[in-house]
Amino acid sequence: MKKTLLSLAVVAMGLASCSTTTTTSTATTLDVPTHVESINEADLVVSDQVISYTYTPSKEVQKGGLKNVRNAAIAEALKANGSGDVLVHPNFQITMKARPCSKKVTKVVVTGHVGTYKNFRPAPKKPCCKK
Repeated sequence: MKKTLLSLAVVAMGLASCSTTTTTSTATTLDVPTHVESINEADLVVSDQVISYTYTPSKEVQKGGLKNVRNAAIAEALKANGSGDVLVHPNFQITMKARPCSKKVTKVVVTGHVGTYKNFRPAPKKPCCKK
């Protein structure tokens, strides 16, 4: 009887124990400097009305990270509310579901003011050198 209880206890402990696996990555990432310079100017017309949009990200969008999820939410909000050019002062309420190894974004509510660019014109020339 003692042997049976002991062997059952060993089996139960073996099934209940957890193992941790760690992996290391040899890949490195670099920030790519992107700087856009324009020789044009435009007026930004910002709406007084605040829009709100609820976005549920797909798995593909989530693979890009939280910044990608936010950018996709802004793009969808602009598309759904009159196709503005930019969302001014965006605010995010992000709902996440905790997983053992990661977090999954289930819902993003984005609010802000829709802005559109109007009156494009050439920028005034700046002197390159002082004499």
